[in-house]
Amino acid sequence: MSTCHGGGNPLDSAVKTYATFELAHKYMVDHNKLLDDAAKQHGSLRHGATPTGRLADCTARRCEDLAALVHGLLLHGVSRIRRALMHARAKLFGHPIHQMLIVFPLGLLATSLVFDIVYEATGNVRWADISYVMIASGIIGGLLAAIFGLVDWLAIPGGTRAKRIGALHGLGNVAVVALFAISWLLRYGNAGVPGAGAFVLSIAGVALALVTGWLGGELVDRLAVGVHDGANVNAPSSLSGRPAHDIAPGPSYVVR
Repeated sequence: MSTCHGGGNPLDSAVKTYATFELAHKYMVDHNKLLDDAAKQHGSLRHGATPTGRLADCTARRCEDLAALVHGLLLHGVSRIRRALMHARAKLFGHPIHQMLIVFPLGLLATSLVFDIVYEATGNVRWADISYVMIASGIIGGLLAAIFGLVDWLAIPGGTRAKRIGALHGLGNVAVVALFAISWLLRYGNAGVPGAGAFVLSIAGVALALVTGWLGGELVDRLAVGVHDGANVNAPSSLSGRPAHDIAPGPSYVVR
């Protein structure tokens, strides 16, 4: 899309083009109503045998077809610009850094609860020590992933559902880190052994992480945040430097 690769700031150019498409789209919606009214007025002439009636019928149908075509093109353009604006800004080797980092704190924090349960079941302090270190590592990893997640969230257009879901996802993950941070502090003065309060906070943190994880999936799978424009099952590697809508060399497979 030329608006995203031309001179100047690509984001500013895309935003201006997006605003233009939105205005044009609004105009076409209003204009379509006028065309519908005109078509209804010509409806009585469509069954007439006069040349004027046939001309009016042809003109009305062509206007309707043209309006539908332009309307479709405008919607396609708006959709592509929205996807371009929602590409992740913080990337490494073609993929969002946040998505690569977030798996580590989530895995560490969730597994720490498993080791807490093993400690409670066996009484072996070694499992509590492992959990204590894992929570500290998960907190650091979560804060690091949050920085890149914030960068990506700021790039999402305002007033969209993706912006709202992204805010809930980010704030929820911050709350997850906070719950585990408090759980870790409660263990600090107890040689790393979790008391009842620390154990409950870890359970609450994992439960909330399940919700924020679903919200993250909603952002990518449903709202296409961070997804390349034109992504498909035969897209070339992100390392190739080619756009996603290209077809990778080699055999192609069609899903039926």
